[in-house]
Amino acid sequence: MKLSSFLVGAAALAACTTFAQDPIPLVSDAQLAIGDVDATVAQDKYIHYAYLNEMFSGLSTAQFNLTSENVAQSMEAPRVWPRPNITSFDSWYFDAVNPLNLNESIVVILYLATNASFPLRSTSFNSVSADIFLNFADGSSAPIQINSTLSLHQKDWAAIVSTANGSAGASGNWPKAGVSFQGWTDGSRVLVRLNAPEHGIAGTLDIRAVAPAHYPCSMKGQDGETLEAAHRIGWTNLIPDGQATVNLTAGARQLQFTNGVGYHDQKWSDRPFQEGVKDWYWGHARLGAYSIVWLHSANHDGKTYSNAYIYHIGSKASRVTCGNKEKSQPNPTFIALENFKDYTDIRFAFPESLPFKMRVEKTKILDAYGPFSRWSGKVSTDLVGGTRLEGSALFEEIHF
Repeated sequence: MKLSSFLVGAAALAACTTFAQDPIPLVSDAQLAIGDVDATVAQDKYIHYAYLNEMFSGLSTAQFNLTSENVAQSMEAPRVWPRPNITSFDSWYFDAVNPLNLNESIVVILYLATNASFPLRSTSFNSVSADIFLNFADGSSAPIQINSTLSLHQKDWAAIVSTANGSAGASGNWPKAGVSFQGWTDGSRVLVRLNAPEHGIAGTLDIRAVAPAHYPCSMKGQDGETLEAAHRIGWTNLIPDGQATVNLTAGARQLQFTNGVGYHDQKWSDRPFQEGVKDWYWGHARLGAYSIVWLHSANHDGKTYSNAYIYHIGSKASRVTCGNKEKSQPNPTFIALENFKDYTDIRFAFPESLPFKMRVEKTKILDAYGPFSRWSGKVSTDLVGGTRLEGSALFEEIHF
């Protein structure tokens, strides 16, 4: 039996995009006029959202549903309006791991947040910042947190996110942090550039999608669909799996690999992350010819939220499903986790499909601080008939 039989009855197929494969312009802080407040500027067919590195004391609202008014927005448009305040956040996440040497990986996170809204941040004074986590072939690591320090003029834009209505991707520039990402309109590629000489970092992370984007509950967002993947936490996954090329230097060290397993998503909320989450399990894997993403969480009242995605790179068959339950209800039937010290077993069982169980080994601890841990690891599953599929993953756990 082939694992593709798991997808029997799948109604969702990879959608063929109609967008041109063009990069969205990367805008510098010098290209937009500086004002006293954040700005939304329309230029040609693009929309630029510009942010000062200032605390916002007003009311922030977040998008947790697609509506007739916002469904045409870019999948990666900012989702917290007019901008995150001290108790809300928006973030864009990128990673890659080398399947030939699980010691090697990179994680880049761009924030509109403080440590009051996202407690894994170290800063409470900067509302615009970046995290870079580098892990090298010899097992050493370099976690770097960069704050968008104010210039002498103090009114320079600290973050600019650029989108186009009807497109999938976005571009973003955190010029004071020395980090930017340039996305393609069809979501097929994202190029992250690092240029932070004060930290000795320079180079690129290039991710080219091999699996199509998805929302929490479907492949293609529709009017009325939820964007909530955990309690009051929105999520879109533009690149669930991509071929990643990393080429950068960090001081005297180099991090270089091709044919990596890459990933890119966006998460946001209108309240502090730790208020909506007690336990969090997230990860992505390439298992043979399959791209897999999982997100399973519980809030402080015991309500659980589960999301699962699988895509076959050859046949382009795909499945996305989601669900939540109150503490007193049975667990969702499509995903179940058993977590142990050295590995996690995840059982997937979509409707009208055969179940399978994937073991995710905690091979290499990449980062760990406070309630948070991130690993790279081997993944495997044994199929009926004795066939064994193997691959690699990057995944996280958070326990408050």
